[in-house]
Amino acid sequence: LSKQPAVAALKQKLDDLKFDVNEQSKTLSDLLQDFKEQTGATQIEARNGKIYEIISISKLVVKNSKYNP
Repeated sequence: LSKQPAVAALKQKLDDLKFDVNEQSKTLSDLLQDFKEQTGATQIEARNGKIYEIISISKLVVKNSKYNP
């Protein structure tokens, strides 16, 4: 089934859309971080009155001694 051209085309389109969403999410995160740093604000009120909090998410990665001896 996955070898059919129509299915393969849809899978590629889905992969492209997932990539785009991931990139847009990263961009939004960067813009929110910049906004937070420039204004000191930790919350944003939407037009509908809903309050959103700006949070930061950190992750731990293995240090590569090759680049940081």
